[in-house]
Amino acid sequence: AEKPLYRTQISTIDHGFVLRPSRDLTIRILKMDRQSEDLNETSLVYGIEQKKWKALLCGDIGPDRQKELALLESDWLRNVKWLLWPHHGGPVHSSFSASFKKRPTCVISVGENHFNLPIPDLEEAAKLFCGPLYKTDTMSDMVFSLNKKILLQTTEALK
Repeated sequence: AEKPLYRTQISTIDHGFVLRPSRDLTIRILKMDRQSEDLNETSLVYGIEQKKWKALLCGDIGPDRQKELALLESDWLRNVKWLLWPHHGGPVHSSFSASFKKRPTCVISVGENHFNLPIPDLEEAAKLFCGPLYKTDTMSDMVFSLNKKILLQTTEALK
């Protein structure tokens, strides 16, 4: 018997791209206005929206790109409820942290590294604009599920 042939379609996506996998779910790549030689600054930043609930996944962007996001996407950022902290607990630009109308739940994905992340004053920085704060270096694995309800499942790290 002949094996079936498969074809994979590959598309190039750019900043501002919007994907609507269902009526209630929108995934967009937030806008970027400039080029940078620093690959972290060109990380894709994802905005996920289900009905009126919004999550922001910041990738490895630094303060310069955060400032740009605050200018280009201020309306969208205003109602973010969940934030994946930029650059594994790196510094946050003041205009970016001021963009959120309410204090989002903040998740920091970080482990052992030689980049001195998260920043030493992370807890103090988080108090300025975050609601609950979750860190993978102290809580271990986290699973985020978006279905009929929003669920963050954590496993406490064993010492």
